[in-house]
Amino acid sequence: MENTIFKLTSDYEYLQDMMLSDPENDNFEMIEDTLESIGDAFEIKAENAGFVIKNLTAQAQAKRDVAKQLTAEAQLIEKRAYRLQKSIENGMKIMGLKKLSGVVNTYKFRPSKRVVVDKIEDVPDELCAIEVKPNLNKIKKLMDEEGTEEFDYAHIEHADSFNLQGVKFPESVKK
Repeated sequence: MENTIFKLTSDYEYLQDMMLSDPENDNFEMIEDTLESIGDAFEIKAENAGFVIKNLTAQAQAKRDVAKQLTAEAQLIEKRAYRLQKSIENGMKIMGLKKLSGVVNTYKFRPSKRVVVDKIEDVPDELCAIEVKPNLNKIKKLMDEEGTEEFDYAHIEHADSFNLQGVKFPESVKK
């Protein structure tokens, strides 16, 4: 496979190709089994696995970039279609038409209602959706300032963070 940042030996190229070949398959044991089957020392496996990880994350980012571009193009196409429909709507308003039927397409105005809040401060609490989300950075800063790792409502949890230099995974893949 030539679509890589790092040149891989055949064993690791096979591992990478296997991981890319079936994007719907989430059989992670197969990945581990393949890595275990490679006869290199652990340190060499780790170094080469790092190359595979960096290649895969670069390809994932490239796919995200393409998806972002395709999303932007789709939104532009939808905006154009909407503007075309608004042009027909404006034409019908000018002509005083409530309904326009063609061979296949029918346009019509339907009466509708929507609520408009004039004074948000006067809306009763039971009619409001309120989301409470603690600011973890502020809590951590306050704990640091007070020299503690625990409040009645929060505590510091110690954990090891494992990473590969230059690689950051989105939270969605960690679940």
